[in-house]
Amino acid sequence: MKRAGVVALLSLLSLMACAPGDGADADEVIPCEACEADLRTQLRVTTAALPDGEVGVAYVAALTASGGRQPYSWTITGALPAGLVFDAAAAKVSGTPSAVGAVTFTAVVRDAVGQTASRPIPFSVIATTCDTGCVCPAIDAWKSIPLGGARTGNFKVEFDTTPGAAPTDLVVGLSSGTATAYTSLGAIIRFSGNGFIDAMNGATPGYRHDTAVTYEAGKSYHFVIDVDTAAHVASYYVTPEGGQQVTLGARYGFRREQASATSFDTLNTIDAASIGSGTCDVSVTSASAPLVVSTTSLPSATAGAAYTATLAASGGTAPYRWSLSAGALPAGLGLDAGTGKISGTPAAAASAQLTVKVSDAGGTNATKALALTVVGSGGGGSSEDGFANAPICAIQYPSLLDGYAHAPTWHVAGVDYCAGYPAATALKDPATIAISGVAINTSSKLVTITGNNVTLDGYDFSLAGGWGVVVNGGGALIQNSRFKAGANRNKPILGGVASANLTVRYCSIDGNNDASISGLIEQRGSGTLTIEYAWLRNAGGDIVQFHTGGQSATGVLRFNVIENAGMAPGAHGDYTEWLDGPYSATIVYNTTLQNGGTTQGIMVEPDIGSSRGTIVRGEIGHNTFTARGGLSYFTAVTVADVVDSFTVHDNFFDDSNVYGFAIGGIRGGPGDASVKTTYRHNVDMVTGNVIED
Repeated sequence: MKRAGVVALLSLLSLMACAPGDGADADEVIPCEACEADLRTQLRVTTAALPDGEVGVAYVAALTASGGRQPYSWTITGALPAGLVFDAAAAKVSGTPSAVGAVTFTAVVRDAVGQTASRPIPFSVIATTCDTGCVCPAIDAWKSIPLGGARTGNFKVEFDTTPGAAPTDLVVGLSSGTATAYTSLGAIIRFSGNGFIDAMNGATPGYRHDTAVTYEAGKSYHFVIDVDTAAHVASYYVTPEGGQQVTLGARYGFRREQASATSFDTLNTIDAASIGSGTCDVSVTSASAPLVVSTTSLPSATAGAAYTATLAASGGTAPYRWSLSAGALPAGLGLDAGTGKISGTPAAAASAQLTVKVSDAGGTNATKALALTVVGSGGGGSSEDGFANAPICAIQYPSLLDGYAHAPTWHVAGVDYCAGYPAATALKDPATIAISGVAINTSSKLVTITGNNVTLDGYDFSLAGGWGVVVNGGGALIQNSRFKAGANRNKPILGGVASANLTVRYCSIDGNNDASISGLIEQRGSGTLTIEYAWLRNAGGDIVQFHTGGQSATGVLRFNVIENAGMAPGAHGDYTEWLDGPYSATIVYNTTLQNGGTTQGIMVEPDIGSSRGTIVRGEIGHNTFTARGGLSYFTAVTVADVVDSFTVHDNFFDDSNVYGFAIGGIRGGPGDASVKTTYRHNVDMVTGNVIED
């Protein structure tokens, strides 16, 4: 929202000096230019992970940071593996690790003006090193390797084993405490006397294999044991030297003597023949990420034209297998079970509702509902108007345009398709986010993105009084999520000065009519802000704000339902507010609704008082504008701010309850004398009258 006194306030701020931070002398005054430079250069921890340490080998590794104002000071929270210490002055982890293990500690850096940044740092200590293809050191009796503490729940143990002869009688297995007998082992692999590698299945009981793998003396074999102590089962995988990973056994029960084991802390090896076999390169990791179908939508197909789209999954244990658990593909298309590729030439226009299923090597399944639209060879406008890639959810206002004599001819957001997050999305608690480059403050309920190319997918930010997301990195993507302002008074999404190229899609964002939240999405950074397939509603003030402070930016708003701005008492809202610039704008195929409040519509007026803003170029087209009251004009473009050109075209509107379609006068408008603005074929849905130059 524009408020009186903005120019005076900016002038006052330009004269102020910045107060010193904790790292500055009390009498020191830091020039504003220096402060602004420090703030524009976001302080961040740049170390993402530390290299593995080895038991008994001296270790040193440094933490690094960038941005802010040097010098830095460092602290860590969380414990390091036994034998290692943190040198805060040098920002180094050093010492000699004494046991295998894996930890994640948090590194915290503070700069000279008091800015802080933090980042979780994963770190592992492994046992004896052995490069791929080498021979593990030989043993001649029981060899026990501690795993750095009791492991419970879901975890993976990886290691290499080299048989000293073929055939042999070599066993490697997990135990609680040091094993001295086979009966102490719960999850076990074996190099058997018949020349095969197999695994213990206590449910049968006995040694079994799902895939036959033979072995050779002196060759290295890489194993993964994926343990689920709650279910008392393990899955076994082996990669022969120079070969591909195969599944030895999926969800085999623990050995019957250990059938109820709930934890393991030691990996044991025994070669009954004492002929020089060995195990090395042991590592332990937490449970693999849950198996999910990561494809969120399928591109539309065209009848009679070749089509290809590949389904994607993450988590679980590869390889994956694909199938359909519900629905059927349109005629002419098929699914490759091994690759997840949907391909072929669809025969005719169709709309298919599918549930795709992926299965991993451990027998876990995941599903997702997807839609696949085949348009006729004439096109039908489906990909252009947003219909083809719309989420599957309840359409907001399917009867909104009923009774109009002159309605849009394209698919309309909120009327013919839904905007918002897919109904099948299992939304997660933001407090569980554990992503590199993302910091979580559970007290203030703020998620801060400092890394680049971070994706937040499928979170319920409406929980616990309303979470907010602050973006200080480039290329962030926020999708398939729900926001609602609450007691915390957090702005749902704020792109900071250091942010660039932010995308928000498939989200529902409800401002809850809160007067203290000036905009649902505010962009202060550069690059392109893309908002698509979003349901943006109930803003106390503005809905989308571009406040970039002179940085060049582009706004792309398409396929959204924009509803109710300026809902707080005494507020003056805008559906879009642009200040300063330079800007480019593409605002197409949106639907707006207003019922009460005090607001303006799609406003592209970047001037601040008497100070001109800059619009390089832009387009407002194929939007559907409705209101029952509370709105003045649907749109406005300040012609004096346009550098190249701006076109307002093919919008359909009902201005029965508002002042009019577009603001004229000094702003310019339909029929103005400027060659830089063009108004073309904007249709009154009640009368059929066309507004254009």
